[in-house]
Amino acid sequence: MRTELTTKILIKRNPEAVFDYISECENDVYWRRGVISMVQSTKGYTDLTTIQDESISLFGKTFKVKAIITRYVHNSGYAFRVFKGIPGLTGCRKVQSSGDDTIFTYSINVESNIFVALLIQPLKLIFKHRFQNDLKRLKFILEKVPERSEENLYVVSRPLQILHNVIFNLLNGTIFVSDKE
Repeated sequence: MRTELTTKILIKRNPEAVFDYISECENDVYWRRGVISMVQSTKGYTDLTTIQDESISLFGKTFKVKAIITRYVHNSGYAFRVFKGIPGLTGCRKVQSSGDDTIFTYSINVESNIFVALLIQPLKLIFKHRFQNDLKRLKFILEKVPERSEENLYVVSRPLQILHNVIFNLLNGTIFVSDKE
């Protein structure tokens, strides 16, 4: 079962400036929540067959991920495929002109196993919310708007927070019930 999640945002910068920033993978630590580090195998710009090494924290666990750039169009976008860490994950980043501004699209596709398939709808809600917040942060950085506090930027509704905690506890084997309100 394949699941796609796509998020877009309008950024008040030209496409070249947005592409320069998002194609330099070391910048991911500034705008993608949970990214601990991200480096690429080649110095300079991202290009076809570039390998990216990422450490990311998801649901309290740290994953080491290796991805390869499978499609690359300068100042337009690129696609990647993960080959180590989170198998079955592919995605892309695209920039598109919208007058003087840019529409940035971030998309991932996940090949689910049976366990993940059972949780796919709740996971989609969590990650859609997470990606939307990531793109808001990217927009703030690129538009030079003063950055908001973590508390304001990552406001999560109570049901999403409960769902996140349940999945975190399931993955860590520490599920428990609390009668605290």
